[in-house]
Amino acid sequence: MPSSPRTLPELLALAAREAPEAEAFRYRAERLTYADWDALAGRVADGLATRGVRRGDVVALLLPSTPFYLLAYLGVARLGAVATGINIRYRRGEIGHILRRAGASVLLAVEGWHDADFRTVLGSLRPELPELRDVVWLAADALRASSVAAVTDLAGGAATPAIAAAADDPVAIVFTSGTTGVPKGAWYTHRSLLAL
Repeated sequence: MPSSPRTLPELLALAAREAPEAEAFRYRAERLTYADWDALAGRVADGLATRGVRRGDVVALLLPSTPFYLLAYLGVARLGAVATGINIRYRRGEIGHILRRAGASVLLAVEGWHDADFRTVLGSLRPELPELRDVVWLAADALRASSVAAVTDLAGGAATPAIAAAADDPVAIVFTSGTTGVPKGAWYTHRSLLAL
């Protein structure tokens, strides 16, 4: 690995190597270190790879703000794939718009959050999303309780080879919204995110 990280997975691996026991984040009773984050992101990558996610694929994340979101984001990046987040407060039209515009092939989604039932929403959208080949459902209770349990459910026992992403590979599509139009996607590379 180069001395200066060129990609998000390299940056996380560096943090895990230099400060493995440092706390990366805390959510309710859950505490994850940088070593945990690195290892669990690898497990997410394994689970996504078994579902056919490859370099350049777009994986949408319809997930609440829990540690699992960060694990999933870096897991997608480890495969050389592209993550796009979908706000859990969005309604059917906004969710469908982002999935179509991003060309998402896989969606990681919470089944429901507060009063939203995403299984019903996605069920009604599926005929409009020919590129979406797989939806991976995660239980809200599991996400609230433990990212480790959610990762285990997703990854199983699979293991995949590491993908060497390049600094100029796309890693994220961030949808921006304005008051006069629909959200528009802005593509980011590893290099552009590391420069922020």
